[in-house]
Amino acid sequence: MNRFGFCRQEGPVFRIRDLNSPWRSVLHLGQRQMVGKSYQWEDDPETSTFSFLEKGRVRLLNLSETGKERIVLYIESGCLFREVVLLHVSPLHPASLVALEPCEVYNFPRTLLDDAEFVRHYPALMSNLVHSLGAKAGAFYSQITESVELDPQTQVCRYLHRLAEERRTRVVNPGVSQS
Repeated sequence: MNRFGFCRQEGPVFRIRDLNSPWRSVLHLGQRQMVGKSYQWEDDPETSTFSFLEKGRVRLLNLSETGKERIVLYIESGCLFREVVLLHVSPLHPASLVALEPCEVYNFPRTLLDDAEFVRHYPALMSNLVHSLGAKAGAFYSQITESVELDPQTQVCRYLHRLAEERRTRVVNPGVSQS
């Protein structure tokens, strides 16, 4: 955990928590929403809100052209989400967000990000937003690099290296056979 929260790579997937905890100071400007497990937000370019996850966990999925889902990011409490689609729309690579458990969410109007008065009153929140977008961009870039540029042997080596680091050992048994 650093001053901007927690962002950790777990295999090819990243987990983030408390990246945007300063936004709790303006929850009164958002609309509270309780959603159940398996609730799904669509990555809709027409969306007019972005959200803050107060409680719960959300999984960001990407759907490939072949219909295969890939987990991109786990979002935990204290994080903004759905803000990226407000800034960049990718109709060729749809993504969706799924609640992994019941969640308490605060939805903010998109116009808040363009409101000069809001920016003037809450410059620390805008700085926090920039830092969290940077953390997410780094996570996305890392995933792209690993999945596109690395050959299978290198991917296996990185996986084993991560396991060794995670378990703090030099000998790793990943529990797979040669077959």
